[in-house]
Amino acid sequence: MLQSMRENLQGPVAKVVVGLAIAAMVLFGVETLFVNSVTGSGAASVNGESIEQVELARAIEQQKQRLKQQLQLEDDSPMLQDDQLRQPALMTLIRQKALHQSANAAGMAVADDIIKKELAKAFTRDGKFDAAIMNNYIRAYGYTPATLNASEANAYVLRQLFGGLNGTEFLTSAELDTVAKLVSQKRNVEIIQIPRAQVEASASVTADEIKAYYDANAPEFTEPEKIALEYLEVNAATFADAQTVSEDDVRAEYEREKSEFSASTEYSVSHILLDATRDTARVDEVQSALAAADVNFAELAKKYSDDLGSKELGGSLGQLVDGAFPREFEDAVKSLTEGAISGPVKTDAGTHFIRLDKKTTPQMPDFDARRDSLTKALKEQKAVDVYLAQVRKLEELTFGATDLSAPASQLGLPVLKTPLFTRADPQGIATSPEVAKAIFEEGVYVSGQASGVIELDANRSLVVRITEKVAPKLKPLEQVQSAIEQQLKNTQIANALQNQAAELVIAINQGKKVQDYAAAKSFTYAAVPQLERTSTDVDFAVTREAFAMARPNGSIPVTSTVPVESGLAVIVLHAVEDGKPDAMPKEQRESMATQLRNQLASSAVESFENSVLEQADYKIK
Repeated sequence: MLQSMRENLQGPVAKVVVGLAIAAMVLFGVETLFVNSVTGSGAASVNGESIEQVELARAIEQQKQRLKQQLQLEDDSPMLQDDQLRQPALMTLIRQKALHQSANAAGMAVADDIIKKELAKAFTRDGKFDAAIMNNYIRAYGYTPATLNASEANAYVLRQLFGGLNGTEFLTSAELDTVAKLVSQKRNVEIIQIPRAQVEASASVTADEIKAYYDANAPEFTEPEKIALEYLEVNAATFADAQTVSEDDVRAEYEREKSEFSASTEYSVSHILLDATRDTARVDEVQSALAAADVNFAELAKKYSDDLGSKELGGSLGQLVDGAFPREFEDAVKSLTEGAISGPVKTDAGTHFIRLDKKTTPQMPDFDARRDSLTKALKEQKAVDVYLAQVRKLEELTFGATDLSAPASQLGLPVLKTPLFTRADPQGIATSPEVAKAIFEEGVYVSGQASGVIELDANRSLVVRITEKVAPKLKPLEQVQSAIEQQLKNTQIANALQNQAAELVIAINQGKKVQDYAAAKSFTYAAVPQLERTSTDVDFAVTREAFAMARPNGSIPVTSTVPVESGLAVIVLHAVEDGKPDAMPKEQRESMATQLRNQLASSAVESFENSVLEQADYKIK
């Protein structure tokens, strides 16, 4: 998760999807926003434990940010559409939930102090913890401090779980020697290329053969069924602007927010650390230096501090994070006034001299500063009620309907349409799994009725109906004749090349020299007595096939063929020379060992994940 944070924080912090952010995003009310506004709107469940819509929205938004950064995508890219990302994001959440439940059942957990330190590192910039960046991340992705901690704790446990699985894999010296022999193996081959041009001219196809192939393979030339949809869509976001909110309502919301407002004092601190090996004389020396009237704390920190992480920053530790420092240290900080320097404070790390650089107590914004945000939030809250009422009407008016124009008129909605599409290539809303499932249900597909209400997300619903079905249609022979002719010719050419190769093999078995036979037939010939897997002067397909061939039995060569750009290559394998493990450079051997261990570890993790998911009882809602 922390890696995900770092990736997402490299670019502009993404806005939370409005459809899920219906309640107010008040200054310190994000938890209320993302917990209460989606109550009961689970996206899936795993062994009875819910995955909420807000978690899914967050996962989708984070995946968008990763794709935008990795592939340099624009915001309107089809790859960034929620419908495209929803299913894979949801399956990732299901897999993570199942794995975390498995870890919990095994007794795995992590201490709160560790998570606080991990989060502090994740949001540190230029050596200082930056609370503003963390708060922006929390707001942007619908977290609260508590849910962010819980999410990172889950991710931390999974990292420990995977680390344990990785640690179970090992590679013996004998296994490594076996692989080294294969990697460094050399093969003695002769390569003969039979040119396509030699047999191409003889390929000929009659009209009757084309017709016979066409008749025998009708499904190959049949266009699949196509359908088109019409649909009515209700979206909560469209109702917000039309809502009215009184001044009294806004002020009442402000008073409610004010009554719930609580703010923790923030402390920015610097310190000088003398580690536990320092004697009392050193402690006294620093204390005396700090007592001087013109003391420069930053310079003294650079001179005396044993904390290598902060000394070059003048001892600055940035903002104090509760739980990230020893209790004695935190108590000393909170007892100081701004600008004051503590006496010696002892912890397990050594002796600290602490300066309170800044003390900030957040203040509740005044009413005028909050007016616009509260007005917007209250309108969005009202829009939810309108949306839900509209969805109920949509359901009533479209039940069993075979035409959406009348319901559209009564609801004041436009009738939207899709182009014709096939099952294999859905278009528009049909790319949504929920829509794809609904349109092929019997009532919709067979009877032409409107579907039930399909909830695409917490605040967007629609009803669809099939308006047009184009039956599967066999393409006329004239349209595909040229393609069939070429396909049949290609088959003839391939067969002719294989026949030439078979004759070559017979000649080899009769004791004829390969080079002489190739010359007589005007084939291209090459002898490669020590072909290596990494050879670049031989066609890659030929090399791959040569190393896939069985070892020759004594002096009898082994043959095989492989298509190449110029025609067909015949490979004659005479001998195999295994590599010598001891001759492999140490660096190459170590690199190979690391790669193999990583592959084994990845396979172990994947197998474990698949096993956990197979045993999990998960339901997608």
